[in-house]
Amino acid sequence: MKNTRKLVLTALFIAIGVVLPQAFHTIPNAGSIFLPMHIPVLVCGFACGPLYGLACGILTPLLSHLIFSMPPTPVLPGMLCELAVYGFMTGLLNRIIRMKNRLVKNYVVLILSMLAGRITYGILNALVFKAGSYSMAAWTSAAFITAIPGIIIQLLLIPILVDRLYKANLFRNRQNRCMKQRFSNGIEMNKENAPHRASSLYVRLFDRDCLLGFDRLLFLGRKNDIQNAVLEFCLDIFSLDILADIEAS
Repeated sequence: MKNTRKLVLTALFIAIGVVLPQAFHTIPNAGSIFLPMHIPVLVCGFACGPLYGLACGILTPLLSHLIFSMPPTPVLPGMLCELAVYGFMTGLLNRIIRMKNRLVKNYVVLILSMLAGRITYGILNALVFKAGSYSMAAWTSAAFITAIPGIIIQLLLIPILVDRLYKANLFRNRQNRCMKQRFSNGIEMNKENAPHRASSLYVRLFDRDCLLGFDRLLFLGRKNDIQNAVLEFCLDIFSLDILADIEAS
């Protein structure tokens, strides 16, 4: 089910990446200026992980070239590798970088991925695709100067968009899924002791005075965001009956 969801999302991002640039082609050199194809590939890495992001980065420019002849053949190899790195690196860095602030993490992942893709683009063009005719000035102009509007759009749009989508629970955090699975497996193995284990866990982490209500937990006093996240997460794990037992104890 999880792989099916990722495949559907990846296909959606590929379709957006193929169609979206067509809205800009009425403007001369708009693809190099606004970089519309980059946006769905970068978001796909955040949403689906490195392998699906890699596939999105490869298939999006390839399908766009086959259907609309854009990007043109001389540009296609370098752009394909660049976007593949974008999708892979956003997915990889999103998994390995741990930060308390989701929005700040999005910016860090995005900037590092953008740099990795542009460096890969420059190296491959200089050594393989345009060897002998590609210079540092050409790379700087194409990767940064001409693309300034597109870079600004990406920095303004993507981190905030991904943050909102995570908060809307469209993108599930892999670490939280693993933790939830481990908790769920433990409860299935020993259901009769689950209320007592849950009660002990909450009492050890937080004061009993903080346990209010059957369907939600409210804080008394000043608590940090990590405690809020743990309590909200645990609400998804334990049933209302277990929470009722906790409250009764």
